[in-house]
Amino acid sequence: MRAISTGLEKELERTGVRVTNISPGMVETPLSSESPFESDRKKLETTDIAKAVVYAVTQPDYVNVNEITVRPV
Repeated sequence: MRAISTGLEKELERTGVRVTNISPGMVETPLSSESPFESDRKKLETTDIAKAVVYAVTQPDYVNVNEITVRPV
């Protein structure tokens, strides 16, 4: 996905279309609650990812947020 996002960003840079790659960590979902991976860490809430999306799309027209990585601590 990262390579596709980077390619789209370069291809569309002069069209006014902005592309942001958001890479979330483990998010609390029905599927992740059954996962043995990262069971000792707090999982992200869906609203945490939504806040990252809102941040990216509310930047001025001349700003492109290329990539956001959201990880739990």
